[in-house]
Amino acid sequence: MAYLAKDTPEGAQDMMSTDPQHWSRAFFRIGSNCDSVDNNICESFNNSILDARFFPVISMNEAIRKKVMIRIQENRSRVEKWPGTICPNVFRKLKLNIERSRCCLVLWNGADGFEVQEKEGRKYVVNMVKGTCTCGYWQLSGLPCCHTISCIYKASKKLDDYIAPCYTIHAYKKTYAHVLQPIEGPDNWPIANMPRPEPRAFVKKPGRPKTERRREQGEEPKGTKLSRVGIKMRCRICGTTAYNSRRCPQNPEAGNKGNAHIRRARTEKRKNAEAGTDATTSRNTKKQKVL
Repeated sequence: MAYLAKDTPEGAQDMMSTDPQHWSRAFFRIGSNCDSVDNNICESFNNSILDARFFPVISMNEAIRKKVMIRIQENRSRVEKWPGTICPNVFRKLKLNIERSRCCLVLWNGADGFEVQEKEGRKYVVNMVKGTCTCGYWQLSGLPCCHTISCIYKASKKLDDYIAPCYTIHAYKKTYAHVLQPIEGPDNWPIANMPRPEPRAFVKKPGRPKTERRREQGEEPKGTKLSRVGIKMRCRICGTTAYNSRRCPQNPEAGNKGNAHIRRARTEKRKNAEAGTDATTSRNTKKQKVL
């Protein structure tokens, strides 16, 4: 942002007026323990209930209830097999920082301050008591960065003690502690004394019903075919890559595509006539053999 403000102050001011705390990690709230700019949770949930959305209200809610019930049960069963104290997906992400910590040089002041240099690049200051690193990753995500990990190993501390509690298996179990209770079918539901709600009149809109979300302006459309950008076209007549066979000088039909439908109809008519002539000849031959 500083470089942008130096070159184009108006552009930097424009970007700052768009609430950067929603789309830039540099402005995220410290302590949120989330460094994802876009987690696509709305799109994921919408895709999971795609079929249920076209059901009536009661059937739709019943389908969603079953999905949620199955998901809670599967996650409760899965967590019982996890070893250690940290969730496996989180520890897999942490391994990348552990690998990077090998390239860090650490200077310890003997108390709670550390000076860390990553390779030949910048130097960072880590405070183990305050839980801060000047790179900002530890405060933002709740996971120790490579600089913090190198300091933890330098001080012979335990890595799990410096990970945010929300990443522990205990916290994961608390998330799925609440379960949905099984219910009976509609035939056993009590009949209410309230008047039955009448469905709204169905109005069929023109065109097919949309099943995909609306894309933002400038967002690339969902591709169904491989892009041909960068592929060199080659003429099948002369082998030149400057054009294809439609514009080849050796093609007698080049540039005469305006009446292509007339030529196609003429060719089809000629083939039908030839086929009819062959059939007539075949019948006459059979008659002669019979006679």
